[in-house]
Amino acid sequence: AEVAKLVTDLALGFEESGADGASAEDRVRPGFIGEVQLSCDTSPAEALALRACVEAQRRAGAPLLLSGPVSERAMAVLGGEGCSGPCLWEKVAFFDVPPWSPVSAEQVVAKGAFVGFCPPPGAADVAWEDYGGRRPWATEEAFLQALAAAPAGRTLLGSGLRFRTDLAAFGGPGVAHALDLVDAARQGRRQTRTTEGGGVADEAALRAATVEFLRYPWKPPPPPEQVVH
Repeated sequence: AEVAKLVTDLALGFEESGADGASAEDRVRPGFIGEVQLSCDTSPAEALALRACVEAQRRAGAPLLLSGPVSERAMAVLGGEGCSGPCLWEKVAFFDVPPWSPVSAEQVVAKGAFVGFCPPPGAADVAWEDYGGRRPWATEEAFLQALAAAPAGRTLLGSGLRFRTDLAAFGGPGVAHALDLVDAARQGRRQTRTTEGGGVADEAALRAATVEFLRYPWKPPPPPEQVVH
């Protein structure tokens, strides 16, 4: 039932987004499946939810967005364990995979997936207690270093906005903050230690990777089955 609901939402849009009697054109259509938060120790419930996402992706061909540390169990599910087949690796993005992840960012890239990066909230994460969904980059410097070491053509950039106070209108860094950091690093206005021969990707390369990840052929829903009485 969950797989069918996901596929229907992708094809027709969210039912709750249209007013009573509204046509299908008025519904909001999602552009990808997710975000799905992963963990180092995937529970049976999390594995079940991930299987539903994999099955929906296989049927619809839509992008799948994941975030956080990647466990061996999660990789097995994405590889087809308990599913009709593996996920569409070239349409999967793993955001903010920490260095201590059981499965590294390099391993998911080797499968053909994308890796994504979001800057820390408020220029630096100074929280002394850990919290769910925390990004592995505590400072903007660490974020830029990780971004510079990412593979060309398979790297995505996210704003990382979570709260209303993150918006520029409410005093936050705003949607374009991540791009501003990348632009400053490339133009030398911000000193960033990078790996030898490496460098932060330019906006055009990041934009091309984003288009490649989000692009997929829309599939109309199957016609209703004819009932023979």
